[in-house]
Amino acid sequence: MNIKTLCVPLLLFLVLWPLTAQQQTADGGYILAGSSTSYTHGDHDFLIYKLDGEGNKRWRKNYGGTDRDRGFYICRVDDGGFLLFGETESYTSGEFSNSDFLVYQIDADGAKTWRKNLGGEGDERVFFID
Repeated sequence: MNIKTLCVPLLLFLVLWPLTAQQQTADGGYILAGSSTSYTHGDHDFLIYKLDGEGNKRWRKNYGGTDRDRGFYICRVDDGGFLLFGETESYTSGEFSNSDFLVYQIDADGAKTWRKNLGGEGDERVFFID
């Protein structure tokens, strides 16, 4: 393990908090996921950064509705895109639900492929997928 392997994720975490998850990408860069109140369509949005292998920003995307939508985890899928996991208060399914489980699929360039919310009458949240 080299120093860049150790320092880039730690440095990015410290600078870009509240980003909560990171994955190395097929091109040797990184994709970071979390939430933001700075770049939003509402209260909070999912926030995604794509960085090259040196830590330079390639793009930033945010996804969400008019209320609080927070990203907690990201994973790479076989087609080169990513699944983003978190919670939503914008897209709830139950009459008494304040939050539901929310999943986005994005392609390698950050374009949204689809969005699904999953939940019932109560509150559902996800923090980690393994």
